[in-house]
Amino acid sequence: MEIELKDILAFSKEIDVLIDQRANQIVQNKKTDPYQSEKIDLLSLSLSKAQAEFKPIIFDRQNPYLGLGYTELSNILESIRKPLSNNELSLSQTLKLSDDATVTLHTVLRHSSGQWIESRTRIVPRKDDIKAFESALNANKRLSILALLNIAVTGDPLDDDSEIAMADARQIMAKGPSTKYNPREQSFERISKEQLEELEYTMEEYPDIAETLMDQMGIQSLADLPKSQYKSVITKSREIVQFRNKGRKIKN
Repeated sequence: MEIELKDILAFSKEIDVLIDQRANQIVQNKKTDPYQSEKIDLLSLSLSKAQAEFKPIIFDRQNPYLGLGYTELSNILESIRKPLSNNELSLSQTLKLSDDATVTLHTVLRHSSGQWIESRTRIVPRKDDIKAFESALNANKRLSILALLNIAVTGDPLDDDSEIAMADARQIMAKGPSTKYNPREQSFERISKEQLEELEYTMEEYPDIAETLMDQMGIQSLADLPKSQYKSVITKSREIVQFRNKGRKIKN
């Protein structure tokens, strides 16, 4: 009996060793998702030379709604193409759809040596239509290129020492503390995929409700809604939809 127990213990140790070896192999073989190649020394050298050749970029378009200037995508590309080509660099931008149906813009700078660096940004249109997506895509294309190549636009009205970013905060401070705010109920966690689908289904026939909601919440997409706000938002949305369907006024 004692011999059998020793054999069992020895076999158990062998199993533990095999499990550890397999676990280490899985970790080593696990696919990584890097933002750059293993080496970027040649790319960095070429990029530094190209940056010295970039022409100054200025605002050439005007946003009639916001009253702000911006730089057309073609103007940026015209400024960078030749310097990049002269230094054996190329730039590409592709879209990738993830498992949760979000779309990500991948901006990749490649060198002739095979070295590369990449930036990524999620595309979040304000409306669920092709024109809104195209507008958001082009805006993110411009910003991604400027950031990846470290280019600044001359006379940028949004380079304002956080003036616009602080506007909402100043309004909140001027109104004083809110008695409705409970830190324990607040969360940076976004709503789940199922909650998002429920919201979209509820407001499917009334897209303007979603637009108003996003404006009030200061978010770019329903997917960015904090989970802590989901219950109140879905309840109010259902009330509005019910009111519109029945043609009766809802008392606030």
